[in-house]
Amino acid sequence: IEAVEWHDDALTAIDACAQAKAKAKAGAGADTDTLSFAGRTDAPAQVTALDEHAAKSRLSDTGIPLPAGQLCTSARDACSFRKESGSPIVLKAVGANILHKTEIGGVQLNLTTDDEVTAAYNAIKHLGDGVLAEKMAPPPIAELIVGVRRDPIVGFYLLLGSGGVTAELIRDTAILLPPASPDMIRKALLGLKLAPLMTGYRGRPVGDLDATVTAIIAIQTQALALGPDLEELEINPLLVHANGEGATAVDVLMRVQTPTTNADRHTP
Repeated sequence: IEAVEWHDDALTAIDACAQAKAKAKAGAGADTDTLSFAGRTDAPAQVTALDEHAAKSRLSDTGIPLPAGQLCTSARDACSFRKESGSPIVLKAVGANILHKTEIGGVQLNLTTDDEVTAAYNAIKHLGDGVLAEKMAPPPIAELIVGVRRDPIVGFYLLLGSGGVTAELIRDTAILLPPASPDMIRKALLGLKLAPLMTGYRGRPVGDLDATVTAIIAIQTQALALGPDLEELEINPLLVHANGEGATAVDVLMRVQTPTTNADRHTP
């Protein structure tokens, strides 16, 4: 963790910690099912991951810069999408259990002809529940990971960092407590190790920092709007394009809470 920004919403975290301590002191007789934080009670629930298409569908019309896409049930559908949207496109295997598509060969990039699309579709159609076709985004200046996650004590926190397939390896991150302001987000981004890539490192193009901050604000806003139903919303990568060219939320992971029923519980 490179940076932590505190603001008035830290009072929510402090209050939650105080409640947790009080419950612990109360002992086994305490009503531990009513501990609340960030507007939520700890009712029994299970966490479910949405597939990428379902997650992006829930995020449409929210201001998050998503690529144009279509769920395809045949190679013909994918070819039609390529013709309508223009080349190149990407095909992705989607499914609730597919969290890292590249590790299973579930991503086919830079497809420009019907033959390429058809071969790529047939290669990945068996990996998940469907195939998502999307318009390829322009080459990025930098790749970020943007996540809104829920901590059992403090509630939501916003994670920013170096993204892409090396995100877990590099661990170049900053943590903010939402709702973080645009200035706080910009400061956190410029504190990352990859910041020089966004500011014109060795004559390279400058990244569109304004659009990137706007995209992160939209991600944060939507996560907070989902409230108690949301366990995690992660964009990895959020592509930072050259100045004036915006940003693109390429991959989306969303995990939501669904209340359990009596039938879901197992009693000894």
